[in-house]
Amino acid sequence: QQVAAYGPQKPEGFHSDVYTIAADRQARVWTGGNAGVWMLDDGGWHRFTTREGVPADTITCIEADADGRVYAAGGADCPLSQQLALYTGSTFSRYEISTLKEILGRQGKAASDGLRAMQMGGGYLRSFDAAQATQALSLFDPNPVEEAVSAMLGTEHYLMLGTRNGHLYVFDGEAFKPVSVKGTGELMRLAGLARKAGGDLVILGQKSCLLFDGQTFTPTMPPDPTIEEFTSLALDQKNPDLFWGSFRTIAGSGGIALYQHPLWKVFPMEKPVRKLVISEPFGFLLTPDGVYRVML
Repeated sequence: QQVAAYGPQKPEGFHSDVYTIAADRQARVWTGGNAGVWMLDDGGWHRFTTREGVPADTITCIEADADGRVYAAGGADCPLSQQLALYTGSTFSRYEISTLKEILGRQGKAASDGLRAMQMGGGYLRSFDAAQATQALSLFDPNPVEEAVSAMLGTEHYLMLGTRNGHLYVFDGEAFKPVSVKGTGELMRLAGLARKAGGDLVILGQKSCLLFDGQTFTPTMPPDPTIEEFTSLALDQKNPDLFWGSFRTIAGSGGIALYQHPLWKVFPMEKPVRKLVISEPFGFLLTPDGVYRVML
């Protein structure tokens, strides 16, 4: 069942192309596309652009975690800290070095409150060392210029980010730190990240899906020659040991697939699926022409 379409009734200035969608624990719906970030709550639609702290005009990834944090990522060919922003209640705050320097320039409690609001003062596993600010700034984002962020996973301890060229990073409150992907094969574009109930990570690449137990990457399926790319990943809410993936085929169609060890069950669609969001008992599928609702 199609429950929404892109048409003249959409708010003025709304995306003409939507790339990502997320729902937070306050039941707000967040969309990212070629018009920044749009959020829907009980009061209607609200738009956030670069003037409100969004990192780029085009937003390709949004993550709403279980603790209420909402991140938006956009831009490419720049350090990760320039691609990421956190919603702070009314606007977004970017993770650029200039933002940190402005916070550190505040007096006393105002500086510590600013770091805390950015999840850099007790919100995650580690904290930014304001007492050694010069050294901490030099280590904050020393990574090379990166391609666009294509997947994020928020946990209680860190934010994990995956990029279009298959690189993984964690932001742990102190810095952006690379994660070794040795043993993953050719991930190419990271399409989705999730964590199962037992703690294992699910890593969805462009054409492959892996489980990571902290030591070993294990493939979950043989390559499917009909799939052009996987596009998103979602855990099953009834049983978090199960997970769903959305995909686009070489022929231009798409669908979703459920993984239940050791098998995948595929549900084809006529249109490619850009993003899958689960809200039991439904799955909401973002396609190029609108949103479809399916009974899971």
